[in-house]
Amino acid sequence: MKNIHVLRTIKYKLIILSIMLVVIPTCIIELILVRSSVNLIKEETKKSVSNQLKEASKKIDLTLELVEYSSIDLLLDDKLLDILSEDLTVGQSYKDYEKMVYINRVLSRNVIMETSLESIYLYDYNDECLFASNRKGFLYVEDLDIEWEKWSAPNEEAMPWVLREDPFGARDKYYLSSKKTIKDGNNNIIDVYLNVNERAIHNMLENINIRDGGYKFLLDDKLNFISHEDLTLIKKSIETIGFSENDFSKSQNGFVKKIDNTEYLVVSTTSKYLNWKYVALIPIEGIYPGASKIIGLAIIISLIVFIVDIIGILIISKSIYSPIGKLKRAMELAGSGQFTTNLNNNRKDEFGILYRSYNTMVIKIQNLINEVYIQSLLKKEAEMKALQNQINPHFLYNTLDVLHWMVKTNNGEDACDIIFSLANFYRLVLSKGKNIVKISEALALINHYLVIQKNNFRKNFTYSIDVKEEILSYNIPKLVLQPIVENAIIHGFNNKKDHKVLNIKGNIEGEYIILKVWDNGVGISEDKLNEINRQFHIADFNTDGNFALQNINQQIIHMYGRDCGLYIESQEQEGTCVSIKITKQITDLLTGGTIKNENL
Repeated sequence: MKNIHVLRTIKYKLIILSIMLVVIPTCIIELILVRSSVNLIKEETKKSVSNQLKEASKKIDLTLELVEYSSIDLLLDDKLLDILSEDLTVGQSYKDYEKMVYINRVLSRNVIMETSLESIYLYDYNDECLFASNRKGFLYVEDLDIEWEKWSAPNEEAMPWVLREDPFGARDKYYLSSKKTIKDGNNNIIDVYLNVNERAIHNMLENINIRDGGYKFLLDDKLNFISHEDLTLIKKSIETIGFSENDFSKSQNGFVKKIDNTEYLVVSTTSKYLNWKYVALIPIEGIYPGASKIIGLAIIISLIVFIVDIIGILIISKSIYSPIGKLKRAMELAGSGQFTTNLNNNRKDEFGILYRSYNTMVIKIQNLINEVYIQSLLKKEAEMKALQNQINPHFLYNTLDVLHWMVKTNNGEDACDIIFSLANFYRLVLSKGKNIVKISEALALINHYLVIQKNNFRKNFTYSIDVKEEILSYNIPKLVLQPIVENAIIHGFNNKKDHKVLNIKGNIEGEYIILKVWDNGVGISEDKLNEINRQFHIADFNTDGNFALQNINQQIIHMYGRDCGLYIESQEQEGTCVSIKITKQITDLLTGGTIKNENL
């Protein structure tokens, strides 16, 4: 309990120390710098947009003033005033035509000289249009169908500008119109309407540089839209997009307004000439990327603080982390099967206790592995002996029975062949007690076995052995192939009346040696095949007919690794193929290393 308490104390001290020296200061610095940077960028953005709005206001005001002053040219033109006092009729006389040309020249000159001036209309005191001219040229009144709303300016002396719709009925087209009064030669009042296209004003607002997603617009003194990129909003109240009349009285330095779930920084300025409001809306989220440089600087400073704190913590905690790492590496080696690492147990602290406990654990595990391994080898040897003893007397009894009938029927030549094969078969089976033989020897054993079995089936059985020469020198457990071949003959050809075929093939595939035993027997049902494959993956052997196959599979896995073993494919009434997969190297279970297959 005391040791556990000490370890927990060390752990919590390190956590508290790292939080105090790294996490808290870094977070505080980040928050302060990020907040300051965002506020700074917001203020800079507000100041920049406000200055641009003021410049746009001055430019638009100056443009409208210059347009208004263009009417002075009409007022000072005595010839024009005299002509306007006359009753002119187009096409009546050449003099009337000349006078009409003069009016056209004067009006067109004013339109052309003032680039923002779209058109000029002259009305008499009865509000009837006398003459009109636009940027395309002189317009004949007789050809026009002008529907111009009644002028309703409250103070003509102030030379106000009024937003009006296109008199020719064009949709979504508006003009800013200013009415000036002159008198003709007969002292009759002539109203001069100077018209500026609303799009010209909008284009001047578009020169204001704001963030993506923002927009600019112009409001009159009643907070109705005069100019906006959305023409459907013109002449409508600012309340249409979610503002109220009190919003612009809250702050003269800008404010934040949420519109359609998006927050905007609203910056505005008021025209001294017309009392109009020039407004810009900048998305708040678009302002934050502008603070990236300051945020980057904050991150760099925070990283420096973080690194300095980490160095301090590493220096202080080195004596704790180093032994932990040493213990970790030793445990990783033990996990890979290397139990030879002995940790230095001279330490007097908690890690000395851990090291001594680890060393004791490793020794016990090594002893336990050796005991289990030796028991496993003894068990395998006993199983192989039992399998060998099972093969020898049963096979010998059947073969002697066949020889008895051959001798009795005077078939001496075939009997000689069987006796020769039987002698060689048992010579190879015994093989001076060796359990591991060359593949060539194992195939020779199988060949003698098949010669004997072929005589049992007479002409109703054929077999072939097709194995690549390069694998013949590799080693294999002696009794791996024979039980598989015997299983194919006894079970595969059971109740099969037509011709029986058995093929043995072998080749190299990458790092593996593959031996295949195929027969055209009755095959294995799907349920039975699944049960056999399931038994291949369990440790305990059953005592039914699959004992030999299970034993072979486990023996291959022990010698060659878990990626090797037996693989069975079968189709009922079509045949069975048993594949033996082994490596070119064999695991040395005594040392945990590998040795070349050819050197056994």
